[in-house]
Parts: sequence; structure tokens; C-alpha cells
Amino acid sequence: MTATQTFPTAYATARAVAAGNWSRRSYLAPSDRFILAVDTIWAVGYTTGYRAGHHCVTRHVHTSARAAAPQTPAGDPRRCAAALVDAAAEVAERCTPLIAPTPAAILAAAEATTDPHPNPALSSCSSVVWTQALRAGALAGIATAATDILIDFRIGVGLRALGRVRVADLTAAEWAAAVLIDANRTAASTPWIAGATNPLKSSRRADPTRASKTTSMKGAL
Repeated sequence: MTATQTFPTAYATARAVAAGNWSRRSYLAPSDRFILAVDTIWAVGYTTGYRAGHHCVTRHVHTSARAAAPQTPAGDPRRCAAALVDAAAEVAERCTPLIAPTPAAILAAAEATTDPHPNPALSSCSSVVWTQALRAGALAGIATAATDILIDFRIGVGLRALGRVRVADLTAAEWAAAVLIDANRTAASTPWIAGATNPLKSSRRADPTRASKTTSMKGAL
């Protein structure tokens, strides 16, 4: 996948890969070939969504913490703000999707489609599978990014400072939690993730992490 691919082109790539897998596995039982093709579409959609959701959170936390840092008193408070900036930058570089298997309900829905084409990559069910995978992957990426940032932040600050140092009238732990909650809420409410818009009609880049070079997050303070 390239950094310039949009969701529709990423979907087209998934269909092409699935169609190839289906064609090359003619020796398999029809049901097994069908599942293989659906699994391929799901895996590509899930990975694409995971990276996009992960990026939404790391970018939001990084931006929020970086904006707060100059307004934070020097010393331990500012070091806490810097620790959250660094945690977001580090986690952004560790975006490694772990693909969840295609849910049984998705497979069943694909098999029940009225489209007569035996290859799911070429049938109407492919867009449903890919879109569901995209959103599932995005939610997983959001949750993983937030968890990893919190872990890295706690390590960077130290357990004692979490409840002792204050940032923006909150303890360091409360402040970081508030930033992460806001990042999660913002990411999850993104229209294509929330289901308010069709990602297949979007010009959004399919993998913003590659286009923005997440290493640019480092050294912000």
C-alpha cells in the first residue's frame, strides 16, 4: 500500500489480492475458496483501518500535549507534559496491526448474499466485508494506541509523580487520562469510523502514518 492511496483504491487493492487468491486456489472446495477470499478482504481492510485509527489517537495526543507544554510550569509539570509528547511519538512508530480473524457473522452474511458470483472479491458482499473490517480495525487501533501511550507515559513519569505532580490543575495521571479520553472520543467519532459516512466515497488517505512520517513527532519540545 502506498501513502497516496485513498480508501477506495485500498479497497480495490484488497479485491484484486482476494481475487488472485481465489483463482489460484481452484483445487480447494468452493466453500474454502470463498472463506479464503473473504478473509483476504477482511485482513486488508482491518489493517488499513487499524493504522488510520492508531494514527488518529497518536496525532491527537501528541498535538494536545505539545500545546499544553509551554503553558505548564517549568520543572516536574513540564517534564510530565514532555513525557506524554514523547510517549505519543514513540507509540506512533510502533503501529503493528494484529489482525483479528473474520467474525463468523461476517462470513455468514457474505455467504448469504444474493449476488450469484462465486468469488466474493467480485461480488457485492466485498464492500460490506471491507467496510466492516475497516471500522473494526480502526477501533482496535484506537484502543491499542491509547493503552500503549498510557503505559509509556507512566514509565516515563514514574509512579510517584503520577499522583504528586500537577498539570493544568490535575494530577499528572488525571491530566494524561483526560487527554487520552478526548483523543479516543475524537477518533471514534470520525464519520467513517462512526458509520456516518461511506469510506468508499472518501478521498481520505488509507494510511496517513506513511504519508506524514511519524518520526516528525519526535523532538517537539
